[in-house]
Amino acid sequence: MLVGYGLGALVYLALALWALRTARYAVRALVALYWRDRSRREVRATVQRVAAEAAPPQRRAAVGTVHSQ
Repeated sequence: MLVGYGLGALVYLALALWALRTARYAVRALVALYWRDRSRREVRATVQRVAAEAAPPQRRAAVGTVHSQ
């Protein structure tokens, strides 16, 4: 009877270790995906900011010309 309890405990321990390792791998994967996405968003935002700063100013109509009447 004690052998049965020992085997049962061993099975539960193996299942707990398997679940823990699986959860750790899943968390690692989610964190890696988060940082990859964040890095891509940072690059996109930097490119947009630099492009906006490098763009020529918007043209505006001169005040008091014939076209503004």
